[in-house]
Amino acid sequence: MPRRHSSFAAAFLLLLLSSLLPGCGKAPLHPWHDRPLAGEFSVDQAARADTFQDYLALEELLFRELADTIRKNGARGPENQLLRYAADRPAPPADTPDYNRSFELPVARPRGAILLLHGMSDSPYSLRAIGTTLNRHGYRVVGLRLPGHGTIPAALKETTWPDMTATVAMAADYLATSGQPYSIIGFSTGATLALEYTLNCLEEGKNPPPASLVLVSPAVAIHPTAAFAGMVDSIARLPGLARLAWLSLNPEVDPYKYSSFAVNAASHVYRLTRSVAGRIKTLAAGRGNIKLQNFPKILVFSSAVDDTVDATGITRQLLNRLPTSGNELVLFDRNRFAGLSPFLHESPELLAGTLPADQPLPFALSLISNRSKESMAVSLLHRPAGSLATLEPIDLGLSWPAGVFSLSHLAITIPPDDPFYGPGSHGGDAPFPGTMLLQGENSLLAIPFHWLFRLRYNPFYPYFEARTLDWVSRVSRVSPDKPY
Repeated sequence: MPRRHSSFAAAFLLLLLSSLLPGCGKAPLHPWHDRPLAGEFSVDQAARADTFQDYLALEELLFRELADTIRKNGARGPENQLLRYAADRPAPPADTPDYNRSFELPVARPRGAILLLHGMSDSPYSLRAIGTTLNRHGYRVVGLRLPGHGTIPAALKETTWPDMTATVAMAADYLATSGQPYSIIGFSTGATLALEYTLNCLEEGKNPPPASLVLVSPAVAIHPTAAFAGMVDSIARLPGLARLAWLSLNPEVDPYKYSSFAVNAASHVYRLTRSVAGRIKTLAAGRGNIKLQNFPKILVFSSAVDDTVDATGITRQLLNRLPTSGNELVLFDRNRFAGLSPFLHESPELLAGTLPADQPLPFALSLISNRSKESMAVSLLHRPAGSLATLEPIDLGLSWPAGVFSLSHLAITIPPDDPFYGPGSHGGDAPFPGTMLLQGENSLLAIPFHWLFRLRYNPFYPYFEARTLDWVSRVSRVSPDKPY
């Protein structure tokens, strides 16, 4: 086992043992950690929702149950007024549409359709900005709430990846029946679900596969130690060991993403990624009943450094195994301004450093990086698929903001003017730790430091938006070697 994986495994087992010791794992369990809602969709109860319309009706009842549950069991008192589950405001901030729920943005004469798939512990809010933009440009957009999401974190103690794949199939079928071409934009686990659904379409032949895929921070590979999660989840179901069901227990202050993360969720992400990677590996070896040449074109966006997924898996287990047929990786490098060097270490897992410079790649590469080590401005370096030549840099008119040293797993789909996660936001009436400047003594903070340091918006969002729009509208007829 590579050193980084063995170290991670040791840390995981140490965390497990420390949680079993008296006095450890003192983070409180609240009602929203304890009991899942009864009305959530499960593939075992699929008769309750055969179609996407059935799923929406079930979701309506689920959110009524959520509101009632929080009114009865939510946090009370002025000290809890900023919590997501405060009893005196039992629903997330009102939006039109409510981006914790599934939503549809119709258009009179659609150019095509788009399905948006969010990530694990997330909600449709993470893709609301790109969905709204696509809708303005003439696309019918459906943002799917995956089962177990948008309500309470306890739901992820029970939700499985077959539950999620079943809802993806329902939503995609809903769009496919219109006869128009449709694309899928998936973030993190949503990207893996998009790949799984595409493979199913090609193998079963029942529905047309998506015309194209846009995968953002895709969970193509995660650390192998996640394989332990299923075992830990089984132990956590024993009396007195309920805290072991959680990899993290944090104050629920984010209205669009769970702050606590269930072990069961990690287990099912691992199983899903293994399924997708294994199926693609089999097809790349020439086995199976479909050809990878029929796979839709893929545009991948990734930060060069990603602490949630194994970013190097994007090339190892996906793009390197697909034919040279117009796929592309857009990579946001870390900030290479020389003045930041004393504060940063060079990660051995930085994706930009794993791409060979002396051999052609079977996919196009677009790298967003500093114009020079003396500049915070960035430019685009483009390397066509199958070529060793890098085209002349293109000035994007964008720069690193002061104090930002890299993007993050969470950042790519969020614009700087996001009303909640943007740098100038304060979460409306409810300040959010990810955008607040908190200073004091380390030991007093009840929230982890990554809440304060992890970037939650993309300073280069205009490029992400423009490329995504162009990809879904022109991918079938543009040259794969053309930089944008």
